[in-house]
Amino acid sequence: MDYSEFFEYDAESIEYMKGETYDSFRKLIMSSTNNTLELLEDDFRVCYNYSIEDLIYTYSEMVDCICDVFNVAKEIEDYEVCAKIHPIFKPMFKKLDLAEIQIEELELWNKNQNEAY
Repeated sequence: MDYSEFFEYDAESIEYMKGETYDSFRKLIMSSTNNTLELLEDDFRVCYNYSIEDLIYTYSEMVDCICDVFNVAKEIEDYEVCAKIHPIFKPMFKKLDLAEIQIEELELWNKNQNEAY
């Protein structure tokens, strides 16, 4: 899969991410001691009442948001945040691939269930 779309400069997303939103993400990211990705995933799961199913369906939105944070950090030369985020890209994109496979399997299962009735 081509992940370059997540790093395309989107002025609207970048502008939204600046200020208080960026500061909140920065504080969360910098509070991580060892597993930044897990911390971010947990934070996003709170938005979905800790539902892993909802997180699977919205994982790409989370990835997009984290990439926006990274892009803002690069733009404002916040190298501490860049250094904390950069190592999570590979596992994050691997999980994104797995989430997309899981979504396809769930949709196929639902389709088969509907056809059975």
